[in-house]
Amino acid sequence: MTSQSGRNPLALPTQRFLGFTAELLTGALVPAFAIIGIACVNDPSLAGALFVLVPVFAFLLVVATLLGALIVFAPAEKLDSLKRSLTITGENLAKLQVKRRKHGVRIVVFNIFLFSLVGSLITITSKGFGQPWEWYARVAFVFTALTAILAIGCALGLVSIKTGSDRVNRASGYWVICAVYLAAAIIVVLLLLSSVPAAAVPVLAVATGVTVSSFWPNRWSRSFGRKISIREGADRIAFASLLNSETRIKHQRDYLEATSSRSQSC
Repeated sequence: MTSQSGRNPLALPTQRFLGFTAELLTGALVPAFAIIGIACVNDPSLAGALFVLVPVFAFLLVVATLLGALIVFAPAEKLDSLKRSLTITGENLAKLQVKRRKHGVRIVVFNIFLFSLVGSLITITSKGFGQPWEWYARVAFVFTALTAILAIGCALGLVSIKTGSDRVNRASGYWVICAVYLAAAIIVVLLLLSSVPAAAVPVLAVATGVTVSSFWPNRWSRSFGRKISIREGADRIAFASLLNSETRIKHQRDYLEATSSRSQSC
């Protein structure tokens, strides 16, 4: 048995292995999601399949980001780690241009509603009016699900990049963004090669809108568009997360220092 006074030398490799496995499983779902998304766009009656895929994909994203809590530190190592984390958190806070913590999630949800509405309207206009109401509901659901995957993936990636404590955490944010855009690219290309290439237009419009909203230029930081963009929402979420992390780390640091002082006095 490994002594509690030191760090288990297998802990870090195990953590990285589990994290890589979770990310691999998440990435393996991207082609499946692309194929199912294409099928749902071509035939909205198949939209029920997204009820299975979207929760599983979201669950794996959460698991992939939470597998880093398996390393146990000795008290002295943990105290040093907390001090380093506090320093990094302060540096990340200083880099953020946005200094507001409220309504970040609402801004992301607004973008999901906006761009899913754009995709739905383009599809309805190209198909023509007079369709059964079930068809409109299925189209709206399909584009809401697709837009949610793109917008939430970009937001999570941006938050991970802005709050990451090391290169691995920040790289995972870039990986998530690349994964969702790979899915969108596969959907667009396969739709262009299908019997209904016009169906790629609304998907491309949604992907373009999400891209502009997610990577709004800093030189336009005071514009109205920046204030309602996914980037603004991600910045606010990151700011709130960093503030909460800073408060939690300080409490843990103070507790460990007090515990260490009591142990030394005894």
